[in-house]
Amino acid sequence: MRFTQHRRAEMLRHLTLVKRRKSFSWITNYWCTLLNEKAINGQINIAQPIVLAAMLILCLTLSFLGLNFPKYTSIGKGDKLTI
Repeated sequence: MRFTQHRRAEMLRHLTLVKRRKSFSWITNYWCTLLNEKAINGQINIAQPIVLAAMLILCLTLSFLGLNFPKYTSIGKGDKLTI
């Protein structure tokens, strides 16, 4: 129960900081914040198209890695299918 109260207080403190901010902070923001249509300051998020393109590149790169990694390792066929 004590952990829950501590966690709740921590979340409230974080939300208060988020509401007071007027711009993006590399320390306290998450990737999801950049994907929102509106920025924290209430204006239209002009970085959203850039973030969506970066997300697409990230997904394609990780897919490429996942599909090609087993080819360059000396692991069994069953393990390759798992990866």
